[in-house]
Amino acid sequence: MALEFPNQSFQLSIERTFNPEEAKAWMQSHWHHSIYYSLIYVLAIHAGQHYMASRHPFSLRPAMALWSTALAIFSIIGASRMVPHIIYVLQNYGFYTAICDSSFYYYI
Repeated sequence: MALEFPNQSFQLSIERTFNPEEAKAWMQSHWHHSIYYSLIYVLAIHAGQHYMASRHPFSLRPAMALWSTALAIFSIIGASRMVPHIIYVLQNYGFYTAICDSSFYYYI
């Protein structure tokens, strides 16, 4: 079933120019990068723990406050973009379509 969406008066340029086929092809040809990045992350965590074992902890309270604020702002922006859309889909197409259907990639 092809979904029809209401007129979205505000769209970011990435939303207007997003090509799902191109993105899918890129992800399929670069999937192995996620394994490399995960391994680097795990190694960095263990190396950091080993490095910090005999040192005093850093005072990261200001950095963590900034990080938390940035995450909160990001979440608010994301919610403001997604909530109206999910309400529309729920009201017009139902729960299954809102949660399980991925055809919206091709009808943006």
